[in-house]
Amino acid sequence: SNLRGAGGLVTPATVAEQMLYEIQDPGAYHVPDVACDWTQVTMTQEAPDVVRVAGARGLPPTDTYKCIATHLSGHKLMVVGSVIGHRARDKANRVAQTLLARWRKMLEAGGHPEFSESRVELLGGDFEVTLRLGVKHPNQKALAPLVRESATASVSMAQGGLIGPGTLSPVISGYCFLMPKSVVTPVVDVGAGLVACEVEVAGGFTLSASTSVKPVSAETPAGPTVTLPLRELCYARSGDKGSAANIGLIARRPEYLPVLRHAVTAERVKAFFRPDCKGMVERFDLPGISGMNFLLHDTLGGGGTSSLHLDALAKAYGQRLLEMRVDVPAAWGWGQAKL
Repeated sequence: SNLRGAGGLVTPATVAEQMLYEIQDPGAYHVPDVACDWTQVTMTQEAPDVVRVAGARGLPPTDTYKCIATHLSGHKLMVVGSVIGHRARDKANRVAQTLLARWRKMLEAGGHPEFSESRVELLGGDFEVTLRLGVKHPNQKALAPLVRESATASVSMAQGGLIGPGTLSPVISGYCFLMPKSVVTPVVDVGAGLVACEVEVAGGFTLSASTSVKPVSAETPAGPTVTLPLRELCYARSGDKGSAANIGLIARRPEYLPVLRHAVTAERVKAFFRPDCKGMVERFDLPGISGMNFLLHDTLGGGGTSSLHLDALAKAYGQRLLEMRVDVPAAWGWGQAKL
């Protein structure tokens, strides 16, 4: 629920979206003192802006803490600009490829090795496009001369180009690892100095609850069909887990789920997000909310500040997936699909 007058909307859809935000396996969401099982959660609208959430379970925790350490892993140069006019998309791509070719010649002339990574992103239609060009290199000195070189694109390349100087910054990467709880001395400091506290370190977690979930059976649409975008059938929420992206899909109506499980497979989601999705895709079922959670491994180019991607945190992945088109019973296309 929320406070009266506080704004916002509390419905099973908005609560389910939040539950699926930035998770991996919903049958084993690990925090220090419990492993959460959300696979059988149900949500019911009890009153305006009041939702009853039931069915969550707590499993024994692991005997390890999730840890992350950051480290310097090179430098990156990012160039952002716009190209406006006829065939803007083609012109922006030509600008990017021309800059990359010039930069590579400058690296070679300076005796530096090739970029460790490069990426071109074009956002917009065919009349106005935002161009993002990024490169990584282990040596900051190799990238420094390229900063001013990018500004030449505005005056000597495609007409209608508004390309600014590049921005040079360090690449700070995260290294994730597990540490046994038994080797950590937990303390609390609330302003009066460190106070030791005892925690259970034995753990006891054995197996994700997702392994025993009985999903709704997938069904091929029967009879006449129509092709609809997923946004007419689902809600979505997405986020990041390091270099992995998660996308939670929640059916707008429970009766849609069997067909959605048939149409939206892990293999199809991987193909939809190529070439960015370089790892496997896992699908987890949450029948209590008529939902599925997809985990796309090795997709975000390192994620966070390590990445050259515009959407390095996968905030828009759910909205992108909602544009996937699927075949569904024809009756769903007669104004009955979207609530």
